[in-house]
Amino acid sequence: MCEDDCPDCDARHMSPYKSDDLTIIIEKEGKRFVVLRSAEMAECDPEYFQIGTFATRTKARTFVASMKLA
Repeated sequence: MCEDDCPDCDARHMSPYKSDDLTIIIEKEGKRFVVLRSAEMAECDPEYFQIGTFATRTKARTFVASMKLA
């Protein structure tokens, strides 16, 4: 997660509240859906690597959900 200065009150080194978690994303590549994961310590510069390829977005989402439950 990136820390930055608040654009409203100029508070320094603030972490976002209710921000999007982009650790795991699903991208469409041709007719397939690829699940990509960024390292936990990536901070503001994610380095995604592929962890799965699926025929449908539903199967990719099911895979991601099973990872979060484990």
